Amino acid sequence: MRVATIVLHYIVDQLTYEAVTGVLAQTISHDVIVIDAGSPSPYVDDRVSVYRKAALGGLAGSVNWAMQILHDYDYVWNYTNDVTAPPEVLGALLGLMAEDSNLAAVQPSMPSWHKHLNLGMGPGWSHVPYIEWAAPLISMDAWKDIGPLDPNFEMVNMDMDWCYRARMKGYRLVVNRDVCCGHPWRGTHDVLDYDIVAQAQRENAYGAKKYGRPDWKEYITRCA
Repeated sequence: MRVATIVLHYIVDQLTYEAVTGVLAQTISHDVIVIDAGSPSPYVDDRVSVYRKAALGGLAGSVNWAMQILHDYDYVWNYTNDVTAPPEVLGALLGLMAEDSNLAAVQPSMPSWHKHLNLGMGPGWSHVPYIEWAAPLISMDAWKDIGPLDPNFEMVNMDMDWCYRARMKGYRLVVNRDVCCGHPWRGTHDVLDYDIVAQAQRENAYGAKKYGRPDWKEYITRCA
């Protein structure tokens, strides 16, 4: 079984360094790769491999490019640099994934605006309509079947759309309540004063067009 972790990076070197330190401390053997989305100064870290490419098209484009690079892995832990994880998280996610070949993604419980992910500590796990693209473990077989993230959902709604497509193909999505990650919302968009509200508005308009209905988010969340 081949397992990799990707840590997404742009500009905030200290956050990425801390994130890499956390994933290197995981108790399960895995490869760690930093995806540098064209930072003004390249990220340098002798502990891990770094792949760098500019103009990837936001978070969705960065993830899609990383998954292309890692196509021969079995599982890929997608890890944004504003997440903190105890050492046992990856092992717990892999253990749950191994129990069900029909899982597309397993995510740890974490503080989130999406309340169904903020479940607190265990015991057990819960099926959910979608996961948040902050620290999900993705099955590469499922990824190849479902397809990449829609790059028109650059930042905000890409996970909801991908998970809807996963469910339409019969895959399941799970939150593992036995492990919990921190998610202090201190990422790149905060440092850059990124207008996340305007981005959400653009994506909402695109989603309404793609799904042909203004309530598209409610629709794809409840539609199984």
